[in-house]
Amino acid sequence: MSATRRAFAAAALAGCAVGSLGLFAPSPPPEQPHNIFVPGRVYGLGEQQVYLVERSQKVVVRFRDPSGKAVERTATRSDQGSVAFTVEGFTADGSTVLAVSVIAPTADSLQGPADSASQPAPEALASPAVSADGRIADGGRFDALAPATLIVGALAGAPIADGEKWTSSGVVPLPVGPQVVHLSNAAAIWSDDASVLQVVSTGTFDTIGSVNVQGFGDATLRGAGSAGGTSFVDMASRLLLGAAFTLKSKGNAVNARQETGTFLLSAAYTLKLMRYVPGIMPPPTPAGALVPRSENIRTGPPDNLIRQGTPDELTHPAPTDNVVHGTPPPQETPTPEPDASLPPVPVPVSSGAPLASPPAPPPTPAPTHTPH
Repeated sequence: MSATRRAFAAAALAGCAVGSLGLFAPSPPPEQPHNIFVPGRVYGLGEQQVYLVERSQKVVVRFRDPSGKAVERTATRSDQGSVAFTVEGFTADGSTVLAVSVIAPTADSLQGPADSASQPAPEALASPAVSADGRIADGGRFDALAPATLIVGALAGAPIADGEKWTSSGVVPLPVGPQVVHLSNAAAIWSDDASVLQVVSTGTFDTIGSVNVQGFGDATLRGAGSAGGTSFVDMASRLLLGAAFTLKSKGNAVNARQETGTFLLSAAYTLKLMRYVPGIMPPPTPAGALVPRSENIRTGPPDNLIRQGTPDELTHPAPTDNVVHGTPPPQETPTPEPDASLPPVPVPVSSGAPLASPPAPPPTPAPTHTPH
C-alpha cells in the first residue's frame, strides 16, 4: 500500500481519539475517475501547479456509560497536505503527461505547522495523464483534489460560464471516511475581478464513516446533513484557483456491542492553488493540408496531362540546394517561467503549511543538425 494511502496515527484530543484515515482517502471506483481539471485546457511544457489541501473535523458523540450516565465526548482533527505536478510531455493522442509529488501529513503535523526540518519528504509517483475533458485516468494519485470534481467535472466537457447553473456529485475525503456530496452550483463573475468566476454551492450528503470514542469504542456513524461551498475559477488561464467546502450532519452512532448513541459532525475541506508556472506552449501539430488527399490529385488520360509543343525558352532549371538549407534552430528549452501572479481569492489557508516541490521540468532537447 502506497504512502498516500497509509492511515494517520489517531490524535488523542479532549480525552478521546479519532480513528485513523489518510488525507488521500479511498477514491471512487476505477470506472469513475476524477475530473479535476477544467475541460479543454491547453498545458505548457514544463508548466507547474501546487495545490495546498487542509481539512478540519469535529465529532461530538453522546452516549450512556454502563451505569446509565449520559456522557459526551468530542473528537477533533485537522491536517494539511499538498499535491504538486509538472507537465513533462504529451502522448500521441494529445493527453498531457504529469510528473507528480505529494506531501501527506503525519501525526506530528496534526497539532499545527511544524518547522521545515521536520516536514515529511514528498513521494514521487508514476506519471498519470490528463485527458482532454480534464480527467485523470488514475484518479487515486489525486485523491486529495477529488472535491474539484464537484466544480469543474460536471459539465460534460463544456466550459464554465457566467450565469451557469448545474448539479454535481463527488467525494469529499474527510477523516471519518469519504463522503459523497450532492450539490447545486451557480456561477457568476466575481465582483472583485471580472476575469474570475465565483461558484456558490449548496447541497446534501449522507454521513457514512467511523470514529473511535473513549468509553464507547469504534463508533459507526450513520446520518444526514448539509454541504456548502465557495469556489473560484480563473477564466483566462482556465484554472481552479481554490475551493472551500463545509459539511454538517447528525445521526446515530453504533459500537461493536450494538450500543447506540448520537453524533454531531462539522467539517471543512479547503484546497487552494498556491503556485502556478505557465510553462512553454507545445509546438503546433502539422496541419492536415500538408498531407496529400485524394481530392487534390488530378487524374485523367495521359494525353490530357502532357502539353504538346516546344519548350518555353524562358524556363530555367531550379536550384538543386533547396532541399536542405542551413541548420534548423534548436528546440526551445522547457525551463519554467517565473511564477504567475494569482488573483487573491478569499480561500483562507494556514501560514507555514507544508508544500510539495513540483518535479523538475523535462530535460532540454538536444539540437539536431541535418547534413548538406
